[in-house]
Formats: sequence, C-alpha cells, structure tokens
Amino acid sequence: MRAAYLLAVFAVLAALTPAFGADDLPLDGLPEPLERSRGIGPLRLDPSFKLEEFGYDSNILLAPPGKERGDIVGRFAPSLSGQVFLGHRGLISFQEKPEYVSFARTSFLNYANNSLEGRADMILHRTSLVFGGRWLTNKDRPNNELDIRPRQHAAGFFTGAGWRTFSRTSVSFTLSQQQRRYRARESPDIGLFLDRHESRVSARLSYRIFTSTKLFVEYSRLQIEFDRSAGRNSRQAEVMPGVAFDPESRLSGSIKAGPARFDAISGGKPDFQGILGHAEVAFRASELWKARTEWSREVVYSTFGDNLFFLDSRTSATASRALGERIALEAGWERIGVAWPAPFCTAAQVVTPSAAECERLRSLGDPIVEKRRGDQIQGYLLGTRLRLARHAEAILRVGYHRRTSNFPGEGNRQWTFTTGAGF
Repeated sequence: MRAAYLLAVFAVLAALTPAFGADDLPLDGLPEPLERSRGIGPLRLDPSFKLEEFGYDSNILLAPPGKERGDIVGRFAPSLSGQVFLGHRGLISFQEKPEYVSFARTSFLNYANNSLEGRADMILHRTSLVFGGRWLTNKDRPNNELDIRPRQHAAGFFTGAGWRTFSRTSVSFTLSQQQRRYRARESPDIGLFLDRHESRVSARLSYRIFTSTKLFVEYSRLQIEFDRSAGRNSRQAEVMPGVAFDPESRLSGSIKAGPARFDAISGGKPDFQGILGHAEVAFRASELWKARTEWSREVVYSTFGDNLFFLDSRTSATASRALGERIALEAGWERIGVAWPAPFCTAAQVVTPSAAECERLRSLGDPIVEKRRGDQIQGYLLGTRLRLARHAEAILRVGYHRRTSNFPGEGNRQWTFTTGAGF
C-alpha cells in the first residue's frame, strides 16, 4: 500500500518541474515539522503572506539621468508550504508561491509570477534518496545587462542519492535537467540568446567536523544546449571546496569557491577560466547585534550578440541592531561588477555590441573605438523592522543604487522608498 502511494507521489513530482538554485542534496536526516504548520491528518500546511514591497521607485526602467520615470510599485506574495511524513523514513515536501507585481501609473508593466516545487526523500539506514521537480514562470529581469522583462518559463527535475559511513564521512551524487524559455514583445529575439536545456551532474564528499558543521568538496559538470543557436552551446566544469556551518550556531551559512572552466563548444567565442563560488554567512554577535554577508562570482549568459556570457561578481553586507523587543534598525551595502569578455565598440557616443554593426559603421568612415565594457553597481539601504507578533513583522526601507560604466551614457541612478509586511 505504502509503496503504491510513493510511486504515485513520484509520478506527480515528475510532472512538476525546474530550478531556482535551491539545494538539491539528499537529506542526512528528516527535518523538524514546519514551525507554524497546521496538521490535517499526516499533512502539515504552513500558509503565509508577504507584502514584499510597497512604495516609490524613482527609476523603474533603469533609464540614464534625465530620462528617469518613477512610479509606485507593489509586490504581493502569498505562499503555501507543506509536509507529509511517511513514518520515520520518508518525507514529501512542497511549496507553492504565486506573486503579483503592480505599478500605479505604468500598468503595462504589471505581471504575475509563480513557482511550485516539491521533493520526496527516503532515508534507509545510511542511504538517502531524493527525487523532485520544479516549475517556474516569471517576468523579472533575467540579468543585469538591460532593463527587459521577458516572460520566463522553466521546468525541470532532480534526483540524487547519498551514503553515510559509520564515521563522519558522507558522499552524495545528484543529477538534474532543466528547460528554459523566454518571450518578450520588446525583444522578440531574446529566445535566440537564452532558450536552452541544461544538464548537470555533481558529486560531493563531506566530512563532519562538529555536530552540524561540515567540510566538503564538490565537483559538478554542466552541459548547455541552446534551442535555436547551436553556436552558443557550451559546458562548464567546477571544483568547489567549502564549509557548511551549523544553522543553529552563532555563525551560520555556507561558503564554497574554487576553480571553474567555461567552454564555448563551437569555438570562436571567448572562454572563461578562473575562480567562481558563492558564500552566504550570518553572524549573531549577541541578542542585539546581527550581521550577514554574501558573495558570489558566476558566469551568466549574455543577451548581447557577440558575448556568450558576462562575469557577474557580487558582494553585500547588512547589519541590524535591536532596540528593545520589537524594533530593529538595519543598514546594508551592495556592490555588483559586470564584465563582458568580447570588445564593444562606440561610434559618436552610440554603444553597439554587434560586431556586424561595428563593421558597418567603420565602412561609413565613422571613428570607432573598441574596448571591453565593465559596469559597477553600488547600492545602500537604511531601514527599520517592527515585530508585530511572533510570526509577523513590518519593514520600512530607503535604498539608493547607482550604476557606472566605462562606456558613456550607460549609467543610471535609482532611489526606492518601500514598506513591507509579512505574517
């Protein structure tokens, strides 16, 4: 009876599908029930609602100075998480998260997002198995190149197995597949640059040094095939040593970084070889002071014709100070670097990333300057949090972002004044 039930669950999860970058590793042990959940037989549900932002954005289109357009923006995000425990050996979990973004005066930018993910875990003595899927549709900006909001549809699945020794060592293997599609009226050719199928295989060796703190080394290989642009097919391999801290300790989070290689299979486009990685660490100095820092360096697919990718480097830090039991002040800083490998050209203050367009302008006798482009985005925020109840809070934030570029006319500035709430 239970076996038939599990097979049915696996069939449902196989129909779900994709990846938002979540951790797809097999579990070492079953988690605790959702803290705020309500039980209906074996099913536990945890509904929530967030007003993620409601306020004024001074530059909703990220236009250069003098061409800014401001508007009032609201982002509403209910969600539903659920768990079904299968005795002491199995768990089915899922999360459904719709989202709606609304603009007061620029209503043509209004859009809805939705994400649905689920996974089934089985723990059989020292062996763990996982199978899951994700489905996603949204109209958020796909990267930091241009202010375009294409409709993205992504679907995929992942599966994996893990094995724990009698000592402190464990090993796991995962396999994932994902399909991505992009559509936009303002950029009808965006699918040529971004529509793709991704296949990833990875293996991780971990060693537990404390109760819940692990050292690990991870190898992964990613194969990317584009639907309508075979010349953009590529592969990426990386080795990432790292550490995952105890989530209940003063220092929590994870750090991983290591050598990576990104190759354009067809040749004729720049490759990448260097350090990539991701870090997300939180530190609780006391009951009053908390700090959090994030760092990432990754290869992101480009929508500029002669660039297969760009290098996206991010560093951010936030700190908060509690003022009593209900109020906390927070301040944050963020820096994003965006660098393209293929040279851009300018002619009469016009930036064009197309080599063909450069040649056309050169043939007309226009003075051409070719160089690699690099942009920097700096951001700052100040805010306050108000705890309304045990699982409810409100926020008020002021933010400022400024983009600079070594190409004229490509910078912008943005002020945001937002409120939010969640329960």
